[in-house]
Order: sequence, then structure tokens, then C-alpha cells
Amino acid sequence: MPASSHVTVALEQARHRFAGTQSAVSDLCLWMQKGEGCFYLGILLLVAFWVQDAFELRWNWLMEMQNNETFKQYTGLVLVMYIGHQWYLSLLRTQGQMQAARSHYQRHKQAGVWATLLFYFHSIQFGYAYLFLLSMVYFANVVLGLFNQKTVRIRKRWFYNCWLVGHVSLSVLLVILISYHIFIAFSYE
Repeated sequence: MPASSHVTVALEQARHRFAGTQSAVSDLCLWMQKGEGCFYLGILLLVAFWVQDAFELRWNWLMEMQNNETFKQYTGLVLVMYIGHQWYLSLLRTQGQMQAARSHYQRHKQAGVWATLLFYFHSIQFGYAYLFLLSMVYFANVVLGLFNQKTVRIRKRWFYNCWLVGHVSLSVLLVILISYHIFIAFSYE
């Protein structure tokens, strides 16, 4: 049997094995494209994070991994890449590529939902001093992103303008704080 046939058979077996999973993922994606899914999943992840912090519910295996500097650097890199992806929408808008920005907007919202989970894998707590400030800005931006014009159903231009200024301002402040955090983290390594 040629090698390509083995690969084809293996792919076919994998497709059958994960057919139910693929359907569930497809259903989740469709639900999130409608808009409500992004909001409810985002709120659920935020509440879960805050509850685990308030009641000090910890996964020991994750805490051990987070004590490893290499793990922290890689999860930090994932967060920086995620923030860069989120900034791509702003880049498209400032370059006047409004059609591309409109098509990227849904991906921006869907990616925003996972912000809490990405943060959780990097750190299961808010931190102290400037790290607490960084965490609060990060989560305030997530909350503001979730409570957008479509979610709160306020169609007034003034609301959108205030919301957008707040969201972008928090994003800029977040980039500044992340840059400072990266400098401190690598300076005292």
C-alpha cells in the first residue's frame, strides 16, 4: 500500500472519530456568529475567572506550569500575538480599508471572547502593583468589548463614539503596560 494511501486512510479514520466534535464546534461557531454567543461565553469566562480568584480555586498543575519561566514566556508570547491580532482591526481602519475591516470585525469579536482564557493560562491571579493595574485594564477592556453597541442595543452615535474612544484608549494603555511588563520581566530574569 503506498504512503499516500496510508495517509488517506488515517485522515478518513480521524474524520469519522471526530465527526461529532466537529459538529459541536461548528454549532458553537454558528452560535457565536449570531452575536449572542460571543457575549454569553465572554461573560461566563469572566465570571469563572473572578470566582476562581475570589475563592482561591486553583489547579495545581497549572500553577506549577506558571512557575516555569519558559512557560510564562511562551504564554506571554501568545498573549502578545493575540493583542496584535486584535489591533489588526484598528490598522485596517486607519489605512482606510473599510471593507476588509468590516469582514475582520466578526473575527475580532470572536477572538475577544477568549481573552479571559488566554490570560488565565498566563496567570491565574491579578497580581500586585503594576501587574494588578495591567490586569484591571485588560479585563476592563474585555468587559467594554463585550458590552458593545450591538449587545446593549443603544443605536445612538454618541454612545458608539464614547464606547470606541474608551475601548481604543484602554487598548493603548494596555499596550503600554504590556511593554513595561515585558521590559521588567526580561530585565529581572
